[in-house]
Amino acid sequence: MLIIYYLDIERDIDKLSHKIKSEMRICSYNLECDGFEIEFVEFDGSRFDRVERGGDGSLYSDFSIPGSEKYAMRVVLDADSYKERISEIKRENLLMLGFESIVVVILSLLFSWYTLKPLGRALKMTEEFAGDILHDFNTPLSTIRLNLSMITRKYGKTREVERIEKSVATILQLQKNLRSHLEMVSPDMVRMDLKSFIETRVESISDIYPNIRFSIDIPSVTIETDPAILTRIIDNLLTNAAKYSEGGSTVRVGYIDERFTLVIENGGTGIENPRRVFERFYRESDTGYGLGLNIVKKLCDSLNIEISLESVRGEKTCVYMDISSIITKRTLR
Repeated sequence: MLIIYYLDIERDIDKLSHKIKSEMRICSYNLECDGFEIEFVEFDGSRFDRVERGGDGSLYSDFSIPGSEKYAMRVVLDADSYKERISEIKRENLLMLGFESIVVVILSLLFSWYTLKPLGRALKMTEEFAGDILHDFNTPLSTIRLNLSMITRKYGKTREVERIEKSVATILQLQKNLRSHLEMVSPDMVRMDLKSFIETRVESISDIYPNIRFSIDIPSVTIETDPAILTRIIDNLLTNAAKYSEGGSTVRVGYIDERFTLVIENGGTGIENPRRVFERFYRESDTGYGLGLNIVKKLCDSLNIEISLESVRGEKTCVYMDISSIITKRTLR
């Protein structure tokens, strides 16, 4: 808009020059020269009827006098009057610029409101829908837990019952995480031993994949983080590692001391495009939805954990997690 402002000023100044020229010509005809001064000067051979600028900033134009070849009539607009006209042009254009700016701002706000209102309504409906789903989870979960309790009393606590209980606990934790996200609750930071935490998660996952061996080689490392978020990260990575491993192979969980890096490695078909695995909806097979690792990446970002992945096609895949941001104490082996 500033460019338009300056262009308008240049255009109006050009119009003013033509207007002053016309007023000087009329003044020379009828001698009604309001705002102009009239002088008689010796004709110096210059062209008549042309606006010139004087050394003091004034404007003047010479006109011929009928019957006189020696003298000419000079119509003069003094410098102060000319400057005042220029200032008036600038004031008018500045007022117009301000008015146009206000109009543009109002229209922009109205357009933004008109555009964002449906989005805000959709977000609110999404939050309400998620809240309703969280509430509706309670009924089937309560039914499952009640029947598990009855089965336990009747048949005892079998391995199958324990698996179901762990799955229910995971669903309850996910429910809690989603509710915390909707209510924007701050993460619960807890100090814990990394090795014990990984062992618990591996024990939970290993029941689901009885044909896969799990190996843990981690020192005693104290970390401080949100256990719920870290649980989702590790469970996703362990599940993926086991799911895409060959039967009878081993999923290894290790730790690189000098790099403060947790490593999860599996033996399987590998990944063709490891750089793309964290992209939303990216997948290399018909299984899954291409969301798991994208969610893992977002959760790692929330804990300031850097995650990367390397894969050798047909051999193995390694996931590296730099957990230096959550380590509080490290005990060497």
